[in-house]
Amino acid sequence: MTRRLPRWPLAALLLAALPAVQAQTPMVPDLPPPPPAPPPMMAPAAAPATPAPKGIAAIVNGTKITTTQVASEALKVVGPQLIGQMILIELVNQEAVKKHVVVTPAQVDARLVELRAQISQRVPGGLETVLAQRHQTLAAYKSQLVTELKVEALVAQTLPPAPAKPKFHARHLLILTTSAGGFNAPGTKPPHTDAEALAIIAKAQAELKAGKSFEAVAEKYTEDPSGKGKGGELGLIDSATPFDPNFLKAALALKPGGVTAVPVKSTYGYHLIKIDSSSAAPLASDRKLYADAAAADRRQQVQQAIGPYVQKLQSQAVIVNYLAGPPPPPMPQPPPGFVRPTMSPLPQPPPGFRTPAPRP
Repeated sequence: MTRRLPRWPLAALLLAALPAVQAQTPMVPDLPPPPPAPPPMMAPAAAPATPAPKGIAAIVNGTKITTTQVASEALKVVGPQLIGQMILIELVNQEAVKKHVVVTPAQVDARLVELRAQISQRVPGGLETVLAQRHQTLAAYKSQLVTELKVEALVAQTLPPAPAKPKFHARHLLILTTSAGGFNAPGTKPPHTDAEALAIIAKAQAELKAGKSFEAVAEKYTEDPSGKGKGGELGLIDSATPFDPNFLKAALALKPGGVTAVPVKSTYGYHLIKIDSSSAAPLASDRKLYADAAAADRRQQVQQAIGPYVQKLQSQAVIVNYLAGPPPPPMPQPPPGFVRPTMSPLPQPPPGFRTPAPRP
């Protein structure tokens, strides 16, 4: 029978396999957890000391279970999922041949190095631990990476360059007036009052006017732990960076080399902000930073287009899937003229009403 494939194998094979990418730094891909082991119904049988007879998977009290029986049951259980994935791989391979896309071992090794570094930050034992949990060999994982790289190259051929969004290399100095979460819990003392924070900011400004570098002053005064040891480093920002609106507006208004003349108030406290450079006029020391960000933006653009691209390949292909189960029955439709009842809106409090504070 000829049938369009269900969409879920696509997500399982390609989208989940590709690492999600942020604007500046690729994220570690969310690897699926290993399937839970079924509870043993009995003590596991010991492995036989002699080689298994040909075609025999097990012998239970003299009764043989053949490998053919095992294969038949496995085909019923995982066959539909596995054939869906194999069909998608075949579609990608066929299209790669048509479009002259070739993935080299060097490309696979480079992607593997990148993924090893990312996974090792989250999983003790790194990639090898993850592969063991998934019962997957390194060779099989490399084969998956080949498919990933092929589909990325195919999609990239169909896309224009990623929009060049202006980016800026920012630093800041923060004096806290709220706790690290952006608010002060009831009954707790804030790190600084506004007056105290502004007094510290004034000392920092005096040192900047005396000729000290922003990096040195930020290192001395900032209370942002992520900037300690880095001279207030924030990395690259742009108009879509999820920062406090007041902070972002003040930062993007600066020219390269500029520092905010007055402290900027955010939900965390008071800031002095410096812009080192911009993507339009990068410092020599920042060029790699902007190049990496542009590559990450392009990778994100490509990954967002993979789903529609492979679905299009699937819709244009003639696929006969003999393992696909019957299509799901249609959802029952309401009778003509049926009107679904709506829930009554919740009563609204009167104007000026305030929810009473909880009792201590």
